[in-house]
Amino acid sequence: MWLTLCVALVFSSKVHAQIYGSWTYDAPPDHLADVTWLENARLGTLQLSGCAAALVSADGLAVTSASCLRASVARIVGDSAATAGMYAQSLAGEIALAPLVARQIVDMTDITGQDEADHMADYTLEYHLLARDDSTRFWLYAFRPFRDVRLVLLPSAMAAGFGQDRAVFPRHRVDFAFIRLYAPDGTPYITENYYAWSEARPSAGETIYATSIPQYTPMLSASSVEVYPYNGTITPPFTTLYGMLDLHFAHGASGDWALPANWLARQDALELGAPLNFAVAGRCTQLGTAFVSQDLEVRGVAFEQTGIGGESRCISVAAAGVLTVLRGIYSADRIAEELELQQIEN
Repeated sequence: MWLTLCVALVFSSKVHAQIYGSWTYDAPPDHLADVTWLENARLGTLQLSGCAAALVSADGLAVTSASCLRASVARIVGDSAATAGMYAQSLAGEIALAPLVARQIVDMTDITGQDEADHMADYTLEYHLLARDDSTRFWLYAFRPFRDVRLVLLPSAMAAGFGQDRAVFPRHRVDFAFIRLYAPDGTPYITENYYAWSEARPSAGETIYATSIPQYTPMLSASSVEVYPYNGTITPPFTTLYGMLDLHFAHGASGDWALPANWLARQDALELGAPLNFAVAGRCTQLGTAFVSQDLEVRGVAFEQTGIGGESRCISVAAAGVLTVLRGIYSADRIAEELELQQIEN
């Protein structure tokens, strides 16, 4: 298991070749060599089972893809409730997702020529020995496991999987979920390392980054997000909730194009022009990966790998769109405020 960093330039292909590449976290490129930035990005990133997540508040709140959690939720509350979606209106209502474990890389040590046992003193951590450079160097990664992970919000499968039989971009899916890490004493995990939440729209020429901890990719990787030709036209930089509602009605509110009744009842409470989805060129390193700005502000969350014209693309739900859905559909003001304050309001 390795931590990777994806670097993506939003909506511009001209400099794609200049930033495309792969690096290990211990050997980043010169423009990403700031130690504090790298540490915050690493500690703000979590590994779930086959997915990634990102811490987004000082009180252990984290965001990931709904598709990463629905099976775990179904095992606890049943398929019907998991399909309908869930929102805990208070801390006390957040649902334990055991045996789901979230892991955070807290240390990386080059132990080439040393005994790994000498560096495994903390019994609360998990250690993984990783070979590098054709097995001539060895690194010991220390992971902090969080075994008390609780569900905060999971959108309905209808909204998160909207139009899912058309796996291309433009997409209109609300595929995100929030979880919270808890300390062994049953209180929310307090941390200084997390990403801020952004209300900004993805903009042309903006450089964004992504971190993840995939099972088999020992690299920091880079890609670009861009508009591109398809079906005789050009994709938009991002889709909106306007487009989602249009597809619902244009397809007769049927099948994969149908929205839940509560969405229709509350559409007037939505900022319909808010960005919903955008596409990143290249493969997703993991689903649930957060795309962040240079200032470590979350711009979006990866939820789908697709391909058009032989090109791989990673589709993300926009952070600004998530905020309007939290308030407009779920009345989840406590979560929206926590994202804005970067902690639980006292």
